[in-house]
Amino acid sequence: MKTQGKRDNKSNRYSRLGLLGIILTAVLLLVNINLKSNELREKLDNCSRQIKSFEEHIAEEEQRTIEINNLRDYMKTDAYAEEAARTRLGLVKENEFVFQEESAMQ
Repeated sequence: MKTQGKRDNKSNRYSRLGLLGIILTAVLLLVNINLKSNELREKLDNCSRQIKSFEEHIAEEEQRTIEINNLRDYMKTDAYAEEAARTRLGLVKENEFVFQEESAMQ
């Protein structure tokens, strides 16, 4: 009878050690999953911020494209040609007088 009792004690001890090993493994897995989950959450936040920044940049560039297209269309008009002739080349229309300030002449 004593040998059966020793076997039961050894078997119980191995069962307890096995259960403890399983619990320890499960706890370590949960900790690892939690750490990886936090890392992924941080990466997701960073990616979300980058996406928002890129979307803002795209919106700015789209607005800039609209402005450039408007300027291009304006540059095709007679009004632009007249403005450029007056400001850049100093041309005037026939029967038009240009007055300059005295300080500008010096």
